[in-house]
Amino acid sequence: MDHLFPRCGLLQHIKDWDGGSPLFIAGAVNAWSRTPSDVAELGELLGDPFEIVRGDAFFDLLDRAGSQEG
Repeated sequence: MDHLFPRCGLLQHIKDWDGGSPLFIAGAVNAWSRTPSDVAELGELLGDPFEIVRGDAFFDLLDRAGSQEG
């Protein structure tokens, strides 16, 4: 699965992030061809500082982070 989700590309995407506030990166997993085990493997491949969350949790966190900005 490593070739399907290049960690180095994500690290390049966040290179200027200071870690002082949340940074959200949306991604999707095709539920018809992937299993929960595949998602768990993806989480292990990504490692720190990335965290995989369900869609509902992603949008809840995004909403909360946006409401704290203003």
